[in-house]
Amino acid sequence: MGMDVTGKDPNPKVLDEEGAPVGEYFRNNCWWWRPLWNYCAEIAPDLIDDEVYERGQYNDGRGLNSKEARILGERLIKKYEDGSAKHYGKERMLELEALPLETCEYCNNNNRGNSKKKECNPCKQTGKRANWQLSYPFDERNVHDFGKFCVESGGFEIW
Repeated sequence: MGMDVTGKDPNPKVLDEEGAPVGEYFRNNCWWWRPLWNYCAEIAPDLIDDEVYERGQYNDGRGLNSKEARILGERLIKKYEDGSAKHYGKERMLELEALPLETCEYCNNNNRGNSKKKECNPCKQTGKRANWQLSYPFDERNVHDFGKFCVESGGFEIW
């Protein structure tokens, strides 16, 4: 599943490498989107209330108006430029890596007896695997790219 974020009134003068307006379209799959949207909500609680946050996790057209999108974009770019986004990413990764291992959902930690999974690749026959939250990556470059999109989008909707 992907999160397609479309600009409501993109600035036609600011173009990306392919010649499309920067604020026209931004896409992340759900794995990349959720940590980015969480970060947006963390740095902009004045723009992203509980309802906007919750609906921003789904493809139902919710988003921000032009003023809100520009403010969010400027904050994201600033966080990228001053190193805060990179620091956030490192701290987040340390927290995620410290989470306990989980029971493997493929073999259900059952590598003995009649239902033994001889070739359980996800856990490599240990019955445990890394916490699922590690599947959601965060990268400061994604923060920067979304920030640029927001500034030039004229407001956006999440589809």
